[in-house]
Amino acid sequence: MKHKVYYGEYSLSHWIALMLKQDIVLPPYQRYFVWDEEATKRLLLSLKWRQFIPPVIIGSFDDGTNQQNLILDGQQRLTSVLLSALGVFPEKAKFNTPVRSFIDENDDPASVDGTPDVLCEWTFKELVKGKLAIDDIKAELDASKYKMVDYRVGGTFFDTTYLGFCYLIPENNDQGIQQRYYSTLFRYINFQGEELSAMESREALYFLDSSKTDFFRTNFIAGINQKSSRGLSHVDFVRFLALLSDYKTCNDFGKVAIRAGKRMEAYYEDYIYAVVNDDDSARFGKFSLLLPSDQLQQRMSNLEAAMQVLGMEGNTYASIIYLDIDFFGLVFHILFEGKELQEDKSVEVKNKLKVQADKFKKDKNHTKTPSAMIHLRNPHE
Repeated sequence: MKHKVYYGEYSLSHWIALMLKQDIVLPPYQRYFVWDEEATKRLLLSLKWRQFIPPVIIGSFDDGTNQQNLILDGQQRLTSVLLSALGVFPEKAKFNTPVRSFIDENDDPASVDGTPDVLCEWTFKELVKGKLAIDDIKAELDASKYKMVDYRVGGTFFDTTYLGFCYLIPENNDQGIQQRYYSTLFRYINFQGEELSAMESREALYFLDSSKTDFFRTNFIAGINQKSSRGLSHVDFVRFLALLSDYKTCNDFGKVAIRAGKRMEAYYEDYIYAVVNDDDSARFGKFSLLLPSDQLQQRMSNLEAAMQVLGMEGNTYASIIYLDIDFFGLVFHILFEGKELQEDKSVEVKNKLKVQADKFKKDKNHTKTPSAMIHLRNPHE
């Protein structure tokens, strides 16, 4: 269908006003607010750093009675902006309902990570409800359903920070045709878009702080691969760093990456942001305390030396089981504990690692899903 397209940008304050006045609304087929608190904070951080944020897509729609401006893409971004202005985040468990889904023709088992099959039925409409000012919302906020969050924004931030838009105006006034056009467009945006690979997306973050780029992409680790039916894949050093930082902070195998579920890429992204900003992260601790800057270079040198002694550099592993057995303990003890590998113990260490890996290879549950977090959380492994 033919349509006109207009482009521009509004201040965050203006976007908030549009939501409060219901000049922009969510169509009935929009999903719920699915971002977690960390994703919301990441957006605010990106806005503060003046990074490019994809524009919000708004569509003009005549419902037969009134003209509406539908939010076709950008609900998560706009909701995050509103939440940051309020300094709150919804307690999602208060809005949970069982997930409704299609029967899976593959008859897959439940998530091995124990991810709950619930959905948070919440959108920013729960906050707005006819209120025209942020103070009005705050005055009636149910403290049992929202927690206070410091997004580290304020002052003129909302007036001087901008978010772009793309505004669509269909040339056909038929309500049914417009409805089909927007619902089809919504599905196209959400299901047909071609995303960056996890590696492409992740590596873009490594350049947020040039002083840490080489740390994330350490050369002596980058040459290690794993061979599978899909071909060669590179070792993911950030995976080891994030999970071990999590363990070092919580000191509990069972809590490592808990509630990350199938969103592990966001988990690793949160780790990178925590390192770059040297935040005192509740999950990952404070990077400069876990890996002190005055010791980091020496510890990395010790790690490289240990890998050479054990014959790990340049290896291509046939299974992630062998890769994990070799790396997790080594990285933890040398980088996080500041220990060194005694060369005269190298043969003994190599034999013990192989025995343990062979043991896991005989476990059908482990070999069926070798990278599942449930195996890494087992304190006996």
